[in-house]
Amino acid sequence: MVNYASHSIEALSRIPGGLARLAEEFKVRPVDTISHVANSFPQTRVEGELLAGTTSIFASILANARQGRAFETAALQAVQLLKNKSMVNVLGVGRSIPDSLIRGVTEIKSGLEIDNSLQLRVHAAHAMSQKIPFNLVVAPTTRRISKDVRDAVRLSGGTIQRFDSTTGKFGPFP
Repeated sequence: MVNYASHSIEALSRIPGGLARLAEEFKVRPVDTISHVANSFPQTRVEGELLAGTTSIFASILANARQGRAFETAALQAVQLLKNKSMVNVLGVGRSIPDSLIRGVTEIKSGLEIDNSLQLRVHAAHAMSQKIPFNLVVAPTTRRISKDVRDAVRLSGGTIQRFDSTTGKFGPFP
């Protein structure tokens, strides 16, 4: 393991411009940057597994995040809403940044399953406290939305819409 660490540090030190440049590259192209760094590490086995294989998990997570941001951007453009940057804080629940605070609280999700996460509980509670709708926009690939989330949207007077970013069309979620 010590040998792996010294080889890893050596690999990182060969990055042109050092870690500051790596950080800047990561902001611009996270998946490519992780792939580049992962490929520069020695292929060392740790307890029978290739350690470099772990980075492919992170690359998948980042690719999913990039796809989610692209879906969010397309949905916001389709409904002509600006991306919100303001945090809402609900005492006793938590704080979060909804995707939009125009025409209610709108959250955009592209996951297969949407559960009653802390983020969504904060958004629903904020909508209820302000007496505004809590709206949810989901991808065509979304298969399940928890009953708690569906109830929170309904109780606030909001809607759940399915958005297809390839066609630009909205429809109801079953």
